[in-house]
Amino acid sequence: MSVVVEGAGVIPASFLPWIAMSQITRIIEKNESTTTISGIGTSFDASKKSTIPLRYFTADEYVGILQGLWINYTVASGDPATLTMRITSDALGDEQIVTDTDSTMFGGITTASYGTVVYKIDLPVDIPSDEIYIFCKVDAGSINISKIVLTVER
Repeated sequence: MSVVVEGAGVIPASFLPWIAMSQITRIIEKNESTTTISGIGTSFDASKKSTIPLRYFTADEYVGILQGLWINYTVASGDPATLTMRITSDALGDEQIVTDTDSTMFGGITTASYGTVVYKIDLPVDIPSDEIYIFCKVDAGSINISKIVLTVER
């Protein structure tokens, strides 16, 4: 069975739930990694990355808008002030989705060695995989990353 939709022509009836949903709602998804990454230093290291699983929107790619990124850390040594992150579609860190982006590191109120950096990305993407990789480095010393949360809109 098909249905005629004004401005869209003839559309299979099975598509109607998707059409109705796209016109009335936005879906925000939370994707996270809680795997600790120790010893993040002053240069990117391909072996020290966070893998963030993404939910498929279609059968062979992820289409959506990367929204916000939160990185929780503890200071391991030194006095780092800036965290630089890079998001890639490959595990080696070569196919960049978001290029190197800095954020000032803010320690906690009661525990200065524990903190969070936050990025607003707002980037439409079409990723040929079900996961992305986040690499980090600091300007001085080293940190341990305890959690990374990425929100996406689709």
